Amino acid sequence: MLNWQTGLIVSFLLISATVSVLLILLVARGKNVPGAAPFRLLVAGIGIWALFYAFEVASPEPASKVLWAELQYIGISVIPVGWFLFAQSYSGNTAWTDWRRFLALLIVPAITVLVALTNSAHGLLWAEYHLAAEGPLNVLLVVRYGVWWWFYFVYSYVLLLAGTIQIFQSMRKQASAFRGQFGLILASLALPWFANFSYLSGFTPVPHFDLSPIAFTLSAIFLGVAIFRFQLFDLVPLVNPTAIRRLGAAAFVVDAKNRIIEVNDSAAVLMDDPKSNPEGKVIETVFSWWNDLPLKIHASSETNQDVSLVLNGLRRYFNIQITPVGDGGADSLARLMILRDITGDRLADEALALAQIKTEFLAKVGHELRSPLTSILGIAEMLDYGVYGPLSEDQTKAVQLISDSTQHMTRIVNDLLQQSRLERGTFTLDITEFSLRDLLNRIIGYFKPMAKTKGLGLTLDVEAGVPETIRSDSLRLYQILVNLIDNAIKYTIEGEIRIRVSSSNEKHLTFQIADTGVGIPKDVQRLIFNPFQQVNPSASQRESGFGLGLSIVKQLVGLMEGTIEIESEVGKGSQFTVTLPTALEVERQR
Repeated sequence: MLNWQTGLIVSFLLISATVSVLLILLVARGKNVPGAAPFRLLVAGIGIWALFYAFEVASPEPASKVLWAELQYIGISVIPVGWFLFAQSYSGNTAWTDWRRFLALLIVPAITVLVALTNSAHGLLWAEYHLAAEGPLNVLLVVRYGVWWWFYFVYSYVLLLAGTIQIFQSMRKQASAFRGQFGLILASLALPWFANFSYLSGFTPVPHFDLSPIAFTLSAIFLGVAIFRFQLFDLVPLVNPTAIRRLGAAAFVVDAKNRIIEVNDSAAVLMDDPKSNPEGKVIETVFSWWNDLPLKIHASSETNQDVSLVLNGLRRYFNIQITPVGDGGADSLARLMILRDITGDRLADEALALAQIKTEFLAKVGHELRSPLTSILGIAEMLDYGVYGPLSEDQTKAVQLISDSTQHMTRIVNDLLQQSRLERGTFTLDITEFSLRDLLNRIIGYFKPMAKTKGLGLTLDVEAGVPETIRSDSLRLYQILVNLIDNAIKYTIEGEIRIRVSSSNEKHLTFQIADTGVGIPKDVQRLIFNPFQQVNPSASQRESGFGLGLSIVKQLVGLMEGTIEIESEVGKGSQFTVTLPTALEVERQR
């Protein structure tokens, strides 16, 4: 008949064994989850140990007690292996999933079981033992352990220590959503082994009383909490969190139930509340924009497509890439989602398309306007020459106004056509050898009357060393200088325009056009070479134009392998410096 203390301990042991069976059955539904298989091995070892230990305590016969004590090693021997493999697998270390390594780890446990069952023949496990004569428990009491017991003791504690270290390392790296799991796992495994170590060292509150039964019960409770409270085998760290955090793009991982496992800093910015902890929450409660995505993305395990989202009132474009994580089992399939912000690229593409439309529009409008403008100008000139009869003074003034306005519109149309040709890449330079001085004299002769009308001085200074002839495109050089001088006269109210030509070296010429005009503000100087940008917005009401002159100049200078620079101060004037090669060897096309 068992006394009440023995009955209580047997009850605890049987409860532990029963809970172990229930745990195995519960975990069986997640057979494809990393760590589930070694966990079942671990729990099975605990259950076998607890069950046979209960039989040992309850058995009245000494021979039966010895047998049950020997059979306990079937469970005891596999516990360290199960713990080690569980720690490696659950922490993401797949190196030990190879079946050959698994069999190698089982060699020592198999020998230990064989040594335990045959101990009476050699004493390698227990060299001396007897039944406890004192205390409430009549159990096997080992006086002296054998050689193999000490070998297995070292082997088992090495595996336990290695697994524990692995879990601790994972706790430091993994997201906070898993730390409750890891803490309960460590507590559940530490308790029985701490109790067993206390028993082996003799530090027990009751003589010959092994605290392992109570520790097993607490261990089973902790593991139950880990399963039902923290969903141990439901929310699994399947992806290396360090790799996720290092991604420059927004990245997060969700499990099969769309609960967030890991989020990096870039993805946190896209959260409704960037400061909250998203781990373990359903994805749509963290990212409200998730509901705006196409439904096929919600259910997709693998995709790569571009999406448009409205975040904080602004439309942004992302490339979303979804990759499955795990071995493909229904219970373990997680998804890694990477969102790359392609807003800049998409806007650049749209701007390029708009630029193409604009270029085609300019070309079409320019060609459509040129013919009627030419006709109007021709008719105005014939009226002015008296082809259709004499004109009165008022009629002559009206015809002159028509002629001047038509010529101005023709220049604008020509600028539009030239800008479109430059943007379309159909512009070709005509390289010839010509007299630079003749070109400069023609330009000065053209602008002298205009400058005199405004009361401005116009000077040309050609330094010694400037070659008489150069090899370039004379028409485009003429166009560059005319644009710059025309702007100088246009935006100069009083003072002078100075044109200086020098030879910086044998291969390059420098053209400087300086004025004493209104000047250009610093913040505008970086924009003046853009198409349709007025040189001086404050003068836009006095001087008409589309702002294409300097844009064309900039592009022509670049096409001629030169550079253009500006120095300007508001109220004091501006100076444009153009540097061009003296000889272009081949034709250049844009």
